[in-house]
Amino acid sequence: MRAPRRAFVSLVWLLTLVLAPLRAGAQEKVSSAGEPTPSSPAEAVPQTAPAEVAREFVADPPAVRTAFLALLQEEAFPLTPDSSGMEIVTEFTYFAANRFGHNVAMPPPKVSPTFPFYQMNNMVTGKARLRASIESNGTGSRVRVEALLLSPAVNRLTYESVEIPRDSNGTIEKHFLDKLEERLSAAQPQTAPSH
Repeated sequence: MRAPRRAFVSLVWLLTLVLAPLRAGAQEKVSSAGEPTPSSPAEAVPQTAPAEVAREFVADPPAVRTAFLALLQEEAFPLTPDSSGMEIVTEFTYFAANRFGHNVAMPPPKVSPTFPFYQMNNMVTGKARLRASIESNGTGSRVRVEALLLSPAVNRLTYESVEIPRDSNGTIEKHFLDKLEERLSAAQPQTAPSH
């Protein structure tokens, strides 16, 4: 009598092992069906305008453009073919940790079924692309700079590393405008004090 019972327990245990992956697969399909999977990270991220920072300079637009292009070369931000005249656009360029300070972006959205991306609250590394426009303001130039950012993230649905757009907080823009101001100030002729 004991032998058939042992065989029955073994059969139930064997069936449990065989059916467990099938049940898990069915549960996975149900749970993933409830959470929409974005086809690309950019589609799931709210597209808002990045921070734009502007500053006035005494120098004329051609002089400002020359100084800004030299600064971009020094900072290793290569230009795209889209750059022409007074509209300057760079390639997305990687920046290492803390190059521009302890945070260059606005806080990210909270992880949710429609935004399944884990990322650091403070963005200290990633990629940046600059867009700058230089125009005459009557007495000199007005320069607008905006930084478009890509933040490293992990998709919690696929466990893949991705880069997603992130809103700038103006730190990178101010960095470049401060450097441009230093460069233009150094280039201006100094007048000797009168005695």
